[in-house]
Amino acid sequence: MNKEVDALKGDVRDADAKLATQEAEKKRLLEALSSETHRTDELEKLIEEALSSMAAFKSKIKDAEIASQNDAEQLQTLEQQKEVRVDSIRALSCKLQELTEKEKAVEQEKQVLFQQTSQLSARAMELEQQNAVAREAKAELEAKAAKEREAAAKKEAKEKKEAKEKKEANENKAAEEKQSEEAANVSASAPPPPPPPPPTVLGNIATVSGIPAKSPSPRSLTPHADSSEDVKKEGCTRTPAQLRHTLRFLVKDSENIPHIPEEEEKAANLFVDKFSKKPEALEQLVVSYPFLVREHPLQPVLCFKKMTAWEKDLFERMKPDEADALRKQKCVEITRTELDKIKEEADKVWGVLEQRRKEAERQAKLQALGNSRSSVMDEIKRRGELAEKKRQQELLKSKIAVVDEEGDIF
Repeated sequence: MNKEVDALKGDVRDADAKLATQEAEKKRLLEALSSETHRTDELEKLIEEALSSMAAFKSKIKDAEIASQNDAEQLQTLEQQKEVRVDSIRALSCKLQELTEKEKAVEQEKQVLFQQTSQLSARAMELEQQNAVAREAKAELEAKAAKEREAAAKKEAKEKKEAKEKKEANENKAAEEKQSEEAANVSASAPPPPPPPPPTVLGNIATVSGIPAKSPSPRSLTPHADSSEDVKKEGCTRTPAQLRHTLRFLVKDSENIPHIPEEEEKAANLFVDKFSKKPEALEQLVVSYPFLVREHPLQPVLCFKKMTAWEKDLFERMKPDEADALRKQKCVEITRTELDKIKEEADKVWGVLEQRRKEAERQAKLQALGNSRSSVMDEIKRRGELAEKKRQQELLKSKIAVVDEEGDIF
């Protein structure tokens, strides 16, 4: 019995175990079913989405077919327009080729005009050179004529002076003869006079018995103040008195001498004495180089050497008016330059003047050449502008004709 009970209990236990296994299997199956159901729902959703996408895709395919059909029609239209454009481009190419040929003809004409311009420029330069030679020849002739006029003026002045001296000599001779006749008449009618006293020299006047002497004027008592100072020396335009007055003024204006009347008078007389044999040189020094007298009031020899050096090395090569202007401009250099360096300084100044003169001549030639060339270039420019304007007009007309033939594009 116990064995049967134990067997039954064992069977119950086995049944419970199977039941538990079946429950577990059922639970697993339920879970699998639930999972499959969920997957089925998802698959249904995916199928629905796929159907929706397929419907949209079919719609897009239909739209694409319609668009493709439209594109085919448009492509056909474009092909037709392309053929029209090709024809118009061919026409424009022909016209462009014609215009290119015309431009080549215009360029050739420009080259011909440029060659003519070059020839005219060369001719202008040749004429300018001829003009320069003519101007130099004219300047030489004018200088020669001026020298001849100056020589004639000097000769005339000399002749006038000789005539005046001859006239004065004749007048003095006649006065002496008349005085001798009067003295002879007086001696014949009067008793013989007592022996004459020895001549008395007072200044420049000799008193002789029988001839009343004039009282000396204050000016005659002044050194170097005889009546000859009022007469112009040969080759001079001023009298010695005028030169002496100017010298006193220059010496008085100097800062290198004590301002004492006696010293100033002594300095002025020093210049007059040193230049007694060359009054024309003294006049040139006073007139053209007054600054040398102010700088060296007690050195007339140094003034003369500096003046002659500057004249020889620089100013004799220039025109008188240009030399006068340059002396005033270079008075400081003339005064301060040492005697042994005058030639070097004068050569430098002359080099600068020559460079300026050549530059001025070059600018004048360039200006003359530019004037002649500008007239030719203006004519070339005018013709070029007319040709360019004509070409633009023809090109515009050709474009308008093409547009009229095509109508509206696109």
